[in-house]
Amino acid sequence: MNKLLWSSVLALTAAAFLSACGDETTNITETTGLTSVDKFKNLAECTAENEGELVYVKDSAKAYLCGASEWTNLSANNSDGKNGLDGKDGKNGTDGKNGKDGKDGASCTVTPIENGYKVLCGGDSVGVLLNGAKGDSGAQGVQGKSGENCTVKANEEKNGYDLTCDGKVVTVTNGSDGESVTDSQGESCTGKTLENGDIQISCGKDFTGVLHNGTDGKEGKSAYEIAKEEDPTITDVASWLESLKGNPGTSCTATALSDSSGFELTCGGNVVGTISNGKDGSDGKGFMDGWMIDSRDKQLYRVVTIGSQTWMAENLNYKVENSWCGGGSGATEGDCAMYGRLYTWAAVVDKSEDECGYGYDCHLDTGRVQGICPDGWHVPSYSEWGILYTELGGISTCGRVLRSKTGWEYEEAGTDSVGFSVLPAGIRAPNGYFDDKGVHAYMWSATEYDDLQAYVVLPGSGARGYSNKNNALSVRCLKD
Repeated sequence: MNKLLWSSVLALTAAAFLSACGDETTNITETTGLTSVDKFKNLAECTAENEGELVYVKDSAKAYLCGASEWTNLSANNSDGKNGLDGKDGKNGTDGKNGKDGKDGASCTVTPIENGYKVLCGGDSVGVLLNGAKGDSGAQGVQGKSGENCTVKANEEKNGYDLTCDGKVVTVTNGSDGESVTDSQGESCTGKTLENGDIQISCGKDFTGVLHNGTDGKEGKSAYEIAKEEDPTITDVASWLESLKGNPGTSCTATALSDSSGFELTCGGNVVGTISNGKDGSDGKGFMDGWMIDSRDKQLYRVVTIGSQTWMAENLNYKVENSWCGGGSGATEGDCAMYGRLYTWAAVVDKSEDECGYGYDCHLDTGRVQGICPDGWHVPSYSEWGILYTELGGISTCGRVLRSKTGWEYEEAGTDSVGFSVLPAGIRAPNGYFDDKGVHAYMWSATEYDDLQAYVVLPGSGARGYSNKNNALSVRCLKD
């Protein structure tokens, strides 16, 4: 019983005893009305529907109030005492005097009156229980909060499913006889044969479904019967089967020609062609003579020999400080696999920016500069680039020969007839922005121009010149 209801009962009891001291009738409280039953067992179930109902039980002459789903005797002492601590031993008392006999107590009864009941104790009226009046319609309650969505996710570890609602997870396991992973023993399923032969399945106390007996299927139609339905002119199985056969195939033969130059191919009695013997080719070097592997990072590069020089036929793609992927746009790097990397000039000659960068005279040796090229290879000097140009007819003709066949936006597609495959990887400026992808292919030489610049070439167009050392450009290595 809730605290509010206990308070009401105690107040009612106290008021009844106080009223017993006087003769006047006191209106104790208003109730929903007092009914009566012969015995306590005849009381209806106390629920939310009849909460507040007061019933008089005749055989015990007691009134019971329905509250918090139970019937409470109004004259009972319903307060719970707390455990007391052990007290100290008291002193022995002296003999007391004989007391006088007290008066017999008076019992209480409840008598029906108009619109309620009168309570009499020892023949005296101690109070009245009036039937309560119907209350006015209550105000509309506050709308509750929206419910939370629930999700279900398979839980393979527990052989079931996790049900998540408002952040709380409950696992529902696939039950079988025996103990569940997370809860009590599961319920087994049983089958019951029905009169028509079907099987009724129940799991635990719940009906689950019915397994129906199937009927025998009818004999299917043959392919001949189906064909006959489609074409009524078919009357004989043998002739129909014969009509399904294909025409005989023809064999092919090869006959040597009289001049030993090849073979004549005949199929089904008809000459369908001639297979000629190939001629031996003359010795020579191909445009793509081979490959090389950079032992530092195991990257594979095509190589090509043009005149007396053997070049990498791809841009160097060895990662070092102050290098970025070529073919970028804006502030975004490009594709290293396609365009290789772009390097500052100090990075190309394998020096720090404080030694050979923008604003520093580098004073490299006049011999070969390996720089960032692998062992056995070096960064070509400005004059070595000139040798390549001269080998291919000079500035006016070498550009189209060296250009790749694709990737150029403004220049005419190259012939790439020597396999050098120049791609327009563009440039990275000192401010971090990439430009000229698809337009120009800038390549460093190992030759310094001054403290600010070094010589460069544009083999896709045959042009030559110089660039600021802090620009990032492509590199091709030349074999020693």
